[in-house]
Amino acid sequence: MTTMRIAIIEGDSPINPVRERLGTYGDMFERLLNAGLGVLKWENKVDLKVMKTSVVDNPVFPSPEMYDAVLLTGGKWDAFADLEWIIQLTKYVEKIFKETTKPILGVCFGHQIIARALGSHRTRW
Repeated sequence: MTTMRIAIIEGDSPINPVRERLGTYGDMFERLLNAGLGVLKWENKVDLKVMKTSVVDNPVFPSPEMYDAVLLTGGKWDAFADLEWIIQLTKYVEKIFKETTKPILGVCFGHQIIARALGSHRTRW
């Protein structure tokens, strides 16, 4: 059996009614990943281990040695804002790209953080 270790970095928290019903963004993505791996899990070919961390109020990031891939969730934030936690998240993603070959998936805010980490600049319309 292969173990897939996924780090989910939560860039926000759902509003209360959504969180009460569906959990955190990390919880939602964990369910989606498990559903996507359904047959492989059923055949005991893949075991999914998920680590979830919210970085908005406490930007502590998992060591790349702890996971095989990282998923950055969406959020209401501006990925190009100069808030300290956003700057730290951007530097963390940049370091992963430069020092590892770990796959990184970003959703909405998460993909914008990846773009910023790779050198993209805010577009002015």
